[in-house]
Amino acid sequence: AASKGAIIAFSTSIFPDLARLASPVFHVDENDPPLLLIHGDQDPQVPINQSHELEGAYETAGIGERVRFEVIHGGAHGGEGFYDAERIALMAAFLREAAGGER
Repeated sequence: AASKGAIIAFSTSIFPDLARLASPVFHVDENDPPLLLIHGDQDPQVPINQSHELEGAYETAGIGERVRFEVIHGGAHGGEGFYDAERIALMAAFLREAAGGER
């Protein structure tokens, strides 16, 4: 049986225009909102490179200051590390800042 990754890679090579439409990387512009990316570097479902590419798209669009990228070392696709006190504080601070300051 083919893996999900192999199927997606196969599909993107046959349907590159559809893959481009489906990827947020190709739709970033100066009107995009602040973005918090939290990604486990051992994620078996979504390669961490996808988050790096999205961060890069924000930088290319000249809005790199709007993206915050937090890597959970040893983290997979979700789990306790995403909801520990440090990450909850990070999310709360990000939302306060994105909403325009302390509330």
